[in-house]
Amino acid sequence: YQEHIKFRESSGNYKHPGNQFGFIGAYQMGTAALQEAGYVKMSAPKSNSSLNNPDNWTIPGGKTTFLSNPQMQDDAFQKYTNKNHHYLTKGGKVNSSTPPGEMAGLLAASHIAGGPWIADHGVTGKADGNGTKDSSYYASAKMAVLGTTTKPGEEVTKSPQENQVPLVLAPEAPVGSREVYQPGPFTPAGKS
Repeated sequence: YQEHIKFRESSGNYKHPGNQFGFIGAYQMGTAALQEAGYVKMSAPKSNSSLNNPDNWTIPGGKTTFLSNPQMQDDAFQKYTNKNHHYLTKGGKVNSSTPPGEMAGLLAASHIAGGPWIADHGVTGKADGNGTKDSSYYASAKMAVLGTTTKPGEEVTKSPQENQVPLVLAPEAPVGSREVYQPGPFTPAGKS
């Protein structure tokens, strides 16, 4: 789930200085998300431009430090995801029986639209400033966790119900005894 969101948001670029709306880093987090994660002071102005002021951060060096530290960004993403999980649980959208694909989908939608919004309204097709819909994030994260062939960032056009694919795990083989399939050379159609 985390790798899927990181790739979809920034192609894994931890040093991403910010998009046109000021969302920064590998997970394209803004002021509100970083406040939820504890990296930006709650008293900071809500605008993402406030991320440029080191005094608004809870860490020395502010944005510069954050962008140069992948572990810190991973931690912020995990804390923000945990906050969104809390909102979804409190709103009755998830519980201990929620399947992993559904959980990933709802958390991904929360990453775009905010945990409180998804907890109150569900996945509605709400779009962010780039026009990316919460439903697109919901479907792609769900499919990524279920192990389908959809690539991270690939738009999904089916409804969430149509995207339910069973996950089948191969039995664990002892380390060192696994065979890795290597496809042979490409053969043009019509030739052996």
